[in-house]
Amino acid sequence: MHLQLSSELNDIVTYAKEEAIRLGSYTITTDHIILGIIRHGENPATAVLHKAGMNLVEFKKKIEEEIRKNEVIPIENANRIILSKASENALKVMYLEARATSRQYQPDAGHLLLAILRGQDWSCALGMMEKYNITYSAVRKLLAEISDNPHNIQELENTQNTDGKAQDNTNRENTAGGENNIGGKTEGSTQKPSGNTGH
Repeated sequence: MHLQLSSELNDIVTYAKEEAIRLGSYTITTDHIILGIIRHGENPATAVLHKAGMNLVEFKKKIEEEIRKNEVIPIENANRIILSKASENALKVMYLEARATSRQYQPDAGHLLLAILRGQDWSCALGMMEKYNITYSAVRKLLAEISDNPHNIQELENTQNTDGKAQDNTNRENTAGGENNIGGKTEGSTQKPSGNTGH
């Protein structure tokens, strides 16, 4: 799946791929994308999550505990990593969200988070966010507030610097490359999706 991404989103997708490898998954789910967003650090999506009351360090830890698999993926198999159907859809829908919410063509991490929430496909991360009432409509409202006051993102960075910035400092041995082309294929392009396509 070839994508024209901003530097911010390119980093997030690359991190998501690395998180999938680190956690033993050949499929990049929306949980891995959320981990990529958190690992990226300063972006509209993490600003929204922080503003909604999420402890990003704990959030990241709980996601990892829930989705970690015992399988070890050799780095030479990185080109076999594919996107789940839900992740692929989110990466497409975020462009619609960008045009609908900010009248801009180039999406950012906030639009990606909106696209994941809009998909309504269950995932570990979405289940946790639901407990904090972090819904599609709530995130859209918070993004509008941040857009009106970009200083909120700088405040987030300062908070993360004091609390321990929510990035992946545990395992960096799995560097999976920085291409936008996720292994050159997606789950939907390799086989007909079953009832559970992964999120």
